[in-house]
Amino acid sequence: LPGFPMEQIHLEAAPIGADRASYGEAYLGQSRHLEQLTVAAIDRILAADPGAVIVLFSDHGSGAGYTPTHPADTDLDERTANLVAVRTPGLLRPLPDDVTLINVLPPILNAYLGTDFKLSAPDIYTWIGDDEFDIAPASGVPD
Repeated sequence: LPGFPMEQIHLEAAPIGADRASYGEAYLGQSRHLEQLTVAAIDRILAADPGAVIVLFSDHGSGAGYTPTHPADTDLDERTANLVAVRTPGLLRPLPDDVTLINVLPPILNAYLGTDFKLSAPDIYTWIGDDEFDIAPASGVPD
């Protein structure tokens, strides 16, 4: 966004594979810090444009209980539980409760811009290997 300087955020990462208590402690600190930055950014956006549409979402859920090298033995439900929050002036409930990330923007763009973007299959993928492109559908995770 013009006039919105990018801030470098250095946070101690919540350790993947740590026990839930250790992970939760690190995750809580990260969440509180990001909440402050997010609220400040939203306040600045709304001050500049009170009618702004705001779409906020995470790329994945918590890593508590997530074991990247053994996805079949992991908590995929929590890992794939995304934060999705939208501010859509003039639109009531533009998204279903079970929306997946790939289908967040099409309904909003269609409503505001009159476009006709189709929804995609709500597939969920998980990382299963050593490289960032080694993924598989969560329903087809090997044992």
